Amino acid sequence: MFNINFHSKLPWRFQSKTNFLNEHSNFIFRHILKTNPVACNPASDVNYLTLVCHRDVNICILAIKSFLIFYNSIRITLQDDGSLTTQDIAKFKHHIPGIDILLRQDADKRINSQLNNELFEMRKKDVSFLKLIDVNLLFEGRRIVADSDILFLKQPTEVIDWIETKHSKPFYHQVSNANKAFEAQLPLLNSQLGTALKEIDYCSGFIGFNESQPLDHIIHITQVLNKISQVWGLEQNIYAFLLKERSTLLNPLKYLAIKDSADPKSLENACMLHYVGKLKHTNYLTDAKTVINSLR
Repeated sequence: MFNINFHSKLPWRFQSKTNFLNEHSNFIFRHILKTNPVACNPASDVNYLTLVCHRDVNICILAIKSFLIFYNSIRITLQDDGSLTTQDIAKFKHHIPGIDILLRQDADKRINSQLNNELFEMRKKDVSFLKLIDVNLLFEGRRIVADSDILFLKQPTEVIDWIETKHSKPFYHQVSNANKAFEAQLPLLNSQLGTALKEIDYCSGFIGFNESQPLDHIIHITQVLNKISQVWGLEQNIYAFLLKERSTLLNPLKYLAIKDSADPKSLENACMLHYVGKLKHTNYLTDAKTVINSLR
């Protein structure tokens, strides 16, 4: 008898329901394209930055619009991961008038010569590093970095206050078990990096800060963490050591990271939901439908 793992030999999109839904999210969230455009403010001194791939175009439009309907006096910049098509770009420009789009090829030309070999390779193999390296080397001033798999259901009062009153402290939102490999080595990492983190609960899916982080700090933290693990999404943990100790934690009851189906009562006060792992549960689909209907 041959012991062949047929499941692992299937194409990625057929290995699980979650994978299948993720792969076809543009179809599943197609109704966002029937909603009216929502403009941003290109003249704003605060930049809302989102990294996106072709597969997530529609959920990204939905995420950005869900923020803009509560507050649109903000600049929106889209970071292309290298997979956006001409049609994708046209969709963003139609649905979010005033949006700025940074193409991957343009970012590469501007940034590659500034990187050492390690960061160059990390940025090349792990697209999430564009959220870290490009955001800090290609942009200036105050910025919010947001993932595409978030939804705003109510007015994000704390974030609007941060924008309008020019708070000096960065902010972040919390996720449990951000990375167990680094959590287990936290005393060693703190001693090597001169930090005093008590836990790694930092989620880079929605953060805000006022100025670019120095490249030499990014390089040093990357080198230290790489010796522990080269897990995909390492940028989130690098951000934790860069920013967490001087950041304000957004209220976890209002800014939630959801990994599984949530009890409706726990969502009563939520103004932002971050669907970690994406279409893993039904809440995302239900909440998205509510937001889409409000945009019609």
